[in-house]
Amino acid sequence: MDESNQNNGLLAFALFVYAAVVTAMYLYLNNPVFHEVAYGILAAILFLLPPVQISYIKSNYSQHATKISNLWKIYVYGAFSFLAGFAIWGIDNNFCETLRGVRVNIGYPLRVLLEFHLWWHLGTALGTYSSVILITYLRHLALGREDIYVRWVFGVFPVLTSKLTYIEIRKLLKRGKDD
Repeated sequence: MDESNQNNGLLAFALFVYAAVVTAMYLYLNNPVFHEVAYGILAAILFLLPPVQISYIKSNYSQHATKISNLWKIYVYGAFSFLAGFAIWGIDNNFCETLRGVRVNIGYPLRVLLEFHLWWHLGTALGTYSSVILITYLRHLALGREDIYVRWVFGVFPVLTSKLTYIEIRKLLKRGKDD
């Protein structure tokens, strides 16, 4: 097994253990603050690790120099989405009763705009999604995949796509299995 696969296995195992321990402790403690801190630790990892990885790609893969700005764009998009969701969650927690009263007074459909818990989930979901896209993109670049690039759907959602055709991708995947 090569070093990269060993590191991937170790990371997967560490994340599994972290999730199992946090779940067991939360079920035992039943303390929402513990849950929030555990979630915050994972969110911090999603914020702190990508800049290191982007710098590594920039330093070691000069052929990807034109893609660095897109990497940072995805990172900032994800960080902003997550932090905005977190800020909205703070407002929701501190002004829940007030917001509830305002929502009742303005009625549907406008009251949905003040459902801050919904916006918290949307912000954190976009932040997490962006992190997954970024990490996947970084991995493809590190593997030397020149065909992968970012496309922004509606200028809002980053998606990875390939310049290769379906048949070329199948050949590439088959060749990878044969190695």
